Amino acid sequence: MVHSAKEVLMIEPARFYSNPQTVDDNAFQLAPPDEGQGSMQVRASLEFSEYKRTLEEAGVRVRLYRDYVQNDTPDSIFPNNWFSTHHSSVCIVYPMMAANRRRERRPDIINDLRHRYHDFLDLTEYEKEGKILEGTGSLVLDRLNRIAYASLSQRTNSELVALWAERMNYRTVQFRSFDRFGKEIYHTNVMMSIGTGFSAVCLDAISDEAQRKAVVKSLESSGHEVLALSLEQVSHYCGNMIELQSLSGEELLVMSR
Repeated sequence: MVHSAKEVLMIEPARFYSNPQTVDDNAFQLAPPDEGQGSMQVRASLEFSEYKRTLEEAGVRVRLYRDYVQNDTPDSIFPNNWFSTHHSSVCIVYPMMAANRRRERRPDIINDLRHRYHDFLDLTEYEKEGKILEGTGSLVLDRLNRIAYASLSQRTNSELVALWAERMNYRTVQFRSFDRFGKEIYHTNVMMSIGTGFSAVCLDAISDEAQRKAVVKSLESSGHEVLALSLEQVSHYCGNMIELQSLSGEELLVMSR
């Protein structure tokens, strides 16, 4: 078993804009006041095409789907929030906070996933109870050591983290984190990532000393070098990175420019 994948699934945006249903707790999505939806979609399409090309040139296989304009799903380019895939042929579908994000769970994609993954776990029923867990936005996974790190928020419910871990035979490290303005960080993967032998994490975002020490202890005891990110670096999206592999087995670290 390896930590990183050689293939990714990407959704090409059709109507990308700042989502009014998620803007309250997502400090990253605010748009310049003079930029409308049309120009934002153009920029998003260009960035997406460049991103896909860069991955493919680096040797990563890309499975591409195109979003539907009529769905009006501005955050559809983040499918990792509504499903995740795992070794031993497991696919998990997650409960989402925003109503328009729930529309991202397209039947055609789900059917394709069912053909590739035999053990299908659907957690969406918990939306009725207001319990949310947004995939690998909420959970940063050490797949080799079976440890799930979770920064609790309105999008990351502690009970569902525990349920997920029980079903997947993981242990959990739960904590709370806050940005440079003292606002609760909405997704774990904007302040933490895990690769082979290292973890980049913003320890300054974890204000509780006991929780901060527990994170460091867990990472170090599982063989990870801890790379401490600053709150300023997190504000520039440095925490949101992913380790992939090329088809030839070369390790790649993918992050925003």
